[in-house]
Amino acid sequence: MTKDQINKLEMYHAVQTFLDTNTNKWNGVPVLLTFKNDFDALLLQLRENQGNQEASKIFLGTNKTIQKDLFLIKPIS
Repeated sequence: MTKDQINKLEMYHAVQTFLDTNTNKWNGVPVLLTFKNDFDALLLQLRENQGNQEASKIFLGTNKTIQKDLFLIKPIS
């Protein structure tokens, strides 16, 4: 993840923590309840995608290293 993505994710977690802490204040407002459910689903997707993004970086890095090794081994004609 980029630094900008990490900062936004931390901000989202801060909002989620605030909403979880102050549930009694906003729980009676149906629009906010819908927003909170959608927001929790979004954060769950972001966590899943964060793992996929890290796995992709590892795969691409490994693939790049393999390609460099093959290029170095292959005789130039």
